[in-house]
Amino acid sequence: MAENAKRLIGRRFTDASVQSDIKLWPFKVIAGPGDKSTIVVQYKGEEKQVAAEQIDDETISPSVCYADPYDGGLCASYADAKRLIGQRFTDASVQSDIMLWPFKVIAGPGDKSMIVVQYKGEEKQFAAEEISSMVLIKMREIAEAYLGTTIKKAVVTVPAYFNYSQRQATKDARVIAGLNVMRIINEPTAAAIAYGLDKKASSVGEKNVLIFDLGGGTFDEFKRKSKKDITGNPRPVGRLRTACEWAKRTLSPPLPRPPTIEIDSLYEGIDFYSNITCARFEELTMDLFRKCMRGYQDGQRAACTMFILVGGSTRIPRVQQLLQDYFNGKELCKNINPDEAVAYGAAVQAPILVWRRPEE
Repeated sequence: MAENAKRLIGRRFTDASVQSDIKLWPFKVIAGPGDKSTIVVQYKGEEKQVAAEQIDDETISPSVCYADPYDGGLCASYADAKRLIGQRFTDASVQSDIMLWPFKVIAGPGDKSMIVVQYKGEEKQFAAEEISSMVLIKMREIAEAYLGTTIKKAVVTVPAYFNYSQRQATKDARVIAGLNVMRIINEPTAAAIAYGLDKKASSVGEKNVLIFDLGGGTFDEFKRKSKKDITGNPRPVGRLRTACEWAKRTLSPPLPRPPTIEIDSLYEGIDFYSNITCARFEELTMDLFRKCMRGYQDGQRAACTMFILVGGSTRIPRVQQLLQDYFNGKELCKNINPDEAVAYGAAVQAPILVWRRPEE
């Protein structure tokens, strides 16, 4: 088992070598969602360094995995805790999301959303804060090894739309992980700080800045081809989601040959194979792209002078082109990795808070 595990470390589920090996191994291997990355940034003066983001060129997925020895070594991955944190089970967004997640979510006390884990033949339940704290503990360990020092404090970023309960639950996760939360700031604010807009505002006057953050996914292709709906079965959803995420990343920038999504026995013994070209990808997602452009009034379009891209999906060439066309050819700010811009901003904010409160 240990020797086989070495062959899995740092590999994607969709890699050809993994797909070949799992046919020979006496245990099961499944794909976790892993479509987002977790980042820790160190800030020294004007220099920002990614302290813990990549291992063997793979981004660290904010997932917690349980390998159950009572189920043939089956490993289940639990991610997207951020979308659950502080949310009630009956909330419309939760009910929509659980159809796409490769794990089970149930209602706990007080309608709290609880993630179900099967371990050693028993069912265990964890709140999203607990799953999030497990990720944070691991990231702190990686960062401490990189920095050679103990980390006790953190600046936390959250989406601007987070309500009070979501913000408090996010803070609770950090407390569980043993971190003192110095401040919670909105992700758009953090991205603006990363680009130095907090300093530029005083020198050049007010600016209207648009922070454009993008992500999303859909699973209609398998249903159309096979006449089977997999959305009620978490494991095939997780496998398809991982493969689609890989294909999307491969298309930005485009390659000479389109990527092929190949998943053996995805659902009820049916294999799934699909080629995806840039043109086909844009056709499938154009309605989503257009939704991103809605809601801006003509006055706002004219008034915005700076556009900051945040989130991995902003790398999609078509998205960038639509943005430039919609805002009359104005330049897009993308010199900071869109996956790291928010973390960079938090890293810049942290020493400022320490300097203001030296007694801490």
